[in-house]
Amino acid sequence: KSKLWHAIFGDKQYGDEVVQSLFLGFPFILGVIITVLGLVILGVEYYKTIEKKG
Repeated sequence: KSKLWHAIFGDKQYGDEVVQSLFLGFPFILGVIITVLGLVILGVEYYKTIEKKG
């Protein structure tokens, strides 16, 4: 997995390796869900305005 994936979601610590993960899995997923929901709402509202003009 990539270093970005490791920084967001974390991973098991091996030996004396310093943990550099931010453990941001939950906030990251929540942000993605909210962003997708916002885009869906924008799409629906845009579609409604196109229907009114037609």
